Amino acid sequence: MKRILIVLLLAILAAAGYPTGVNAADDVPPILSPIDTTGLKHAVRGEQIQLAPPPPPPVLWTTESANGRCVGMIPAIQHWNPGWNVDRMAGIAYRESRCDPNAANSCCTGIFQIHATWIDNVAMCGVSSRADLKDPWKNVCAASVVFREQGMGAWSTA
Repeated sequence: MKRILIVLLLAILAAAGYPTGVNAADDVPPILSPIDTTGLKHAVRGEQIQLAPPPPPPVLWTTESANGRCVGMIPAIQHWNPGWNVDRMAGIAYRESRCDPNAANSCCTGIFQIHATWIDNVAMCGVSSRADLKDPWKNVCAASVVFREQGMGAWSTA
């Protein structure tokens, strides 16, 4: 009785288009799932499927400037935006550093010239030293923390 049921089930599956036997060339057991049989077959055999390489990550910043603004910093300035005017901050970055992430003087460092006394307050941005403030991504993050504390008063806007 079991044998008749199995033969009947295999006949029904074969009529529906499902593979019902093991192909000696594949050496893979049959897959009786209507869900993506080729994907499952590859998963069973452990074959590598050639996929297109992932797209490159988006550019987070560049040192490009135009019209007195660090336009290459706008994506980072927008990302860390705590409510500031992005175009105005791009202009302040230009005035503070001319878009040079290595800009530094005796007390301040980076695109937004963050004062060294802020280092402990901006640790959540990955900043633990003045050298970290030369990373534009971290510098803009630090500037957003400073902005939340002091607003535009942190930068001379006159």
